[in-house]
Amino acid sequence: MNRLEFINTCLAIMGLSQLQPDKIMNTDPLLLIGKGSPNLVGKNYALLPEADKAFQAMSAAAQKQGITIKVVSSYRSFERQKSIWNRKFLRFKSQGIQDGAAIRKIIEYSTLPGTSRHHWGTDCLLYTSDAADDSLRV
Repeated sequence: MNRLEFINTCLAIMGLSQLQPDKIMNTDPLLLIGKGSPNLVGKNYALLPEADKAFQAMSAAAQKQGITIKVVSSYRSFERQKSIWNRKFLRFKSQGIQDGAAIRKIIEYSTLPGTSRHHWGTDCLLYTSDAADDSLRV
């Protein structure tokens, strides 16, 4: 499965197939790896307009159930993902962890720069306002 087929499949599973990633991503292939210049929107987060619309609908539905959801992390550029990766790698190395083990620990929750779905502007990490505070923002 190529990268675009993977994106389409993921978005379909998430119910976001209306985003038509083939049209979004084919405009600028650098968007796939976080090196493009996407048109992002949002307050205290950054998503493509289509993803923001889906998030707003989900947020409104959750609010009707008494659940307030907030975004911890959304779009990340290649450079931001690289910074997160390097910070974690250096922290593990300072603890005496060998390179391979440090990489395995990092990829439990993070991914290499250029491979993160956060580069697409369609993904975000969420929490409920009663479960955490804004200090978790990545």
